[in-house]
Amino acid sequence: MMYKVILYYKYVKLSSPLEVVDWHKRFCAEHSLKGRVLIAHEGINGTLGGLESDIDKYIQELSKDSRFEHIDFKTSHHTENPFPKLKVKLRKEIVTLGLQEDIDMSVAQKGTYLTPEELQAKIDQDEKIIFVDARNDYESQIGRFKDAITPRIKTFKEFPLFLKSIEHLKDETLVFYCTGGIRCEKATAYAIQQGFKKVFHLKGGIHRYLEKFPNGAFEGSLYVFDERMAIIFDKNENRKILTNCVFCGKLYDSYKNCFNAKCNKRFIVCDDCYRNNQGFCSTECAQTQHNKRKDAEKLMKILCKSGNS
Repeated sequence: MMYKVILYYKYVKLSSPLEVVDWHKRFCAEHSLKGRVLIAHEGINGTLGGLESDIDKYIQELSKDSRFEHIDFKTSHHTENPFPKLKVKLRKEIVTLGLQEDIDMSVAQKGTYLTPEELQAKIDQDEKIIFVDARNDYESQIGRFKDAITPRIKTFKEFPLFLKSIEHLKDETLVFYCTGGIRCEKATAYAIQQGFKKVFHLKGGIHRYLEKFPNGAFEGSLYVFDERMAIIFDKNENRKILTNCVFCGKLYDSYKNCFNAKCNKRFIVCDDCYRNNQGFCSTECAQTQHNKRKDAEKLMKILCKSGNS
């Protein structure tokens, strides 16, 4: 069975975001859709998975609302639903920059859109542009545009501090990008507010670019926030891989989480090593889990003995 996964957002003023939350909770539950939908006064940000017919019905029904017309739904497919459950949340922001002041997200105050084709034309013509990644460091680690500036940040809240570190580039031509467009759209609006002058925004994000140019200027794989962890668009067996398995050193570019729930570390590991190491990121985590099993067995013996006395 094949499942359809959608990634989407729209900055649009919502006077009653709670009504949108309630509608999503009802509709998604009725159609067995799972994933995450964030809703705020500034718009909607979602990624959902489900049977193709149910996802198509969701897109159809959502688009009937004039506020959500013309949303750019990025799609991919998977053999199972990559989301374990549904989360629909009311938030202050649909992507959290965490500033005291509001960011003006009107078209006039954001970076100039570049379609994937327009961006590729600039690359082919060897125009002087500087790529700025608006994602977290663990995302850019496995995939990024060649020679891009990649912030060492763990959350988008840290982006304003990073932007201060590149203030010397205020007069350069900067192309901001992210997975689907939502973060770089807000990042460009903030950059313009901070005095950056030649600011562009990759329309549709890396996802749309890779659909058009899977062998283009983006190297590695695309990190996604579901159980797949990454999507590979370039099917060439000689495609460039940027990272290595932490155990065997083999070129590999997909994350897994440590089986130790208290650790839950995200780490690069090939399938063979993940299986051979029983899903643990280190010998310490494996030993911790082993000790837990021993303690549980010891407790069970004590309980059984007391029950028989």
